[in-house]
Amino acid sequence: MTDPLVRSGALGPGGARRRLRARDRREFEPVDVREIRRLFDQNRRQFAEMMGISPETLRNWERGRRSPQGPARALLRIARADPDVVAAVLVFNRVPWGRIDPNP
Repeated sequence: MTDPLVRSGALGPGGARRRLRARDRREFEPVDVREIRRLFDQNRRQFAEMMGISPETLRNWERGRRSPQGPARALLRIARADPDVVAAVLVFNRVPWGRIDPNP
């Protein structure tokens, strides 16, 4: 007879208790990411460029193949809460690569 905790998945191999990691938590469903992008009235390419990710990554989030992790998840939280702040920081204050001083 096997231990009911092992059968339920609460215990892993060797009796170690399994805990969810932060990356295992799915905070944004694909429809959420799509709705956040639509708050900015941007297509995938534009939104991905603004967020600093590849269009393929964004497509994978929107199709549910992958979910945002770490800093991207935090940025999406802010974008959902206050899109104007994100737009002001990521779009209007954009500094070209290689330039140290944002004011030429």
